[in-house]
Amino acid sequence: MDATIKPTTMRDRTSMVGRSSEGRSPEGRWEYRFYVAFFFALFLPVITASRLLPRSWRPFKSAEATSVIGEARAAAYSVVPFIFMV
Repeated sequence: MDATIKPTTMRDRTSMVGRSSEGRSPEGRWEYRFYVAFFFALFLPVITASRLLPRSWRPFKSAEATSVIGEARAAAYSVVPFIFMV
């Protein structure tokens, strides 16, 4: 029995988990962008309103100072992957 290990490429690894970008349909990409835009629009007023509160009362405490749009984008990108886990 040969004990050599065959090196795998990144393409082999992504195809094993089923997350290769080549197999995604345009509808899937459109759906992902739609959800990102939806949650961005949802989080933008919430984060804007939270900026009006004193720092000790803010529900979202960011470690670094970012823009309101940057925080809303980060919140949207952190929520959207959970939709596709089902």
